Amino acid sequence: MISLLTKKTKIVATLGPATASPEILEKLLTNGANVIRLNFSHGEQEIHKKSIEMIREISGKLGIHVGILADIKGPKIRAGEFKEDTQLIKGNNIIIQKKEIIGTKDSFSISYPGFIDDANINDTVMLDDGNLNLTIIDKDSEKLICRIENDGIMKSRKGVGLPGKAVNIEFMSDKDRSDLEFIAQSDVNFIAASFIRNKSDLASIREVLAKFDKHNTPIISKIETQMAVDNIDEIIEYSDGIMVARGDLGIDLPLYKVPIVQKMIIKKCNLVGKPVITATQMLESMIENPRATRAEISDVANAILDGTDAVMLSGESAVGKYPVEAVATMNEIASHVEQIIDYHKLMSEFTLHVNLLQSDESTAFSVVHAANNINAKLIVAATQSGKSAKLISKYRPSTNIVALCPNSSVAQSLSLYSGVISVVGSNFSDMMELIDESRKVAVEKFSLKPGDSMITVGGIPIATSKTNFMKITEL
Repeated sequence: MISLLTKKTKIVATLGPATASPEILEKLLTNGANVIRLNFSHGEQEIHKKSIEMIREISGKLGIHVGILADIKGPKIRAGEFKEDTQLIKGNNIIIQKKEIIGTKDSFSISYPGFIDDANINDTVMLDDGNLNLTIIDKDSEKLICRIENDGIMKSRKGVGLPGKAVNIEFMSDKDRSDLEFIAQSDVNFIAASFIRNKSDLASIREVLAKFDKHNTPIISKIETQMAVDNIDEIIEYSDGIMVARGDLGIDLPLYKVPIVQKMIIKKCNLVGKPVITATQMLESMIENPRATRAEISDVANAILDGTDAVMLSGESAVGKYPVEAVATMNEIASHVEQIIDYHKLMSEFTLHVNLLQSDESTAFSVVHAANNINAKLIVAATQSGKSAKLISKYRPSTNIVALCPNSSVAQSLSLYSGVISVVGSNFSDMMELIDESRKVAVEKFSLKPGDSMITVGGIPIATSKTNFMKITEL
């Protein structure tokens, strides 16, 4: 039985060493994770293949339609390998080498040798999402000599950034191309594309996917640079969704601008009905501690109030000591915060932007308007492709949306959309069969009672791509 109070906000949990076992994965899913992220910056393809198989096996056993998000590395610059986790001391010097070496407290290498050429004396170098800062005090063609500005621990493969400066690195690396080819042949629902700058970057990804007839695989563009912010309208238009990746974004932009940009991006995505994920350091303290801080809880809550479709865990679930507790915490925050959202106010804001000349948009808008006004307990949408459920989700109804899907692939594709719960249903030959099935799902899976109202949405003729009818039913 599924609770009518099931949270609408989706949770993306990153798989890693802390969550790589079937037992822990099952706990992530039963505590509210909707999408599992595979980080292709780490791990070999064979490891990711086994992870995909495990996710499908466990979610199948639980009867949950989980999305899989494959996150490709993109042109992110990373430190090379370190012999061990290394303490860096403020005031000491450290050398960034062009040649590949094993890192120590005295020197390390980076994944993009051209960084040495692009950087200049007096530039700031940020390591590990800004946790460590260096200042370049000298350079030659082979190395940068840097002064360490604060104490901290440096680990293998941590990010390296040059705030406010464009680095002349190619967007598509051989590794990304290989990973995309692997992903195109795997059971993956979404691709998260790192360091997207413009529509040309998206076109280069789709070009690789097209070779495998997977050019329609949804691409979630990660916004991580000032250039991406400058081109945000273009990127949203050519993407299937957006991730506000606040770690690298907070390196390229002044930190105080990050929450402003976050709100702006969420608003733009909401207006066009494309899912948006808010990510990075949401419950960072739970990597080491069993409870989140008050500030972290407020951060998650405010992202939900702003309209994010999903919130994401990175290190918290990948390498943290309390991955299950982190998911449960997000689930609890979402469940409570959503109860204070003014859904009527949201509808009035959408009224200024809805295109009522398009029949499917008009139907979706009308469905949500009616559901809010009659306090419907459920909206059931029959969908062949997922489109009708996505459109209804766009207008943020006060109740959950049950998507009756023809197969698990469509069901999984809806896992990022706010308020959508997917059920793989039977085929319907006419409208009455659809309405009967909707009532059955409402009673058997969601415990609707006599006197409760629900709305059924679909297309006539059945299996049409158009959403053109709604039926209000009182049980």
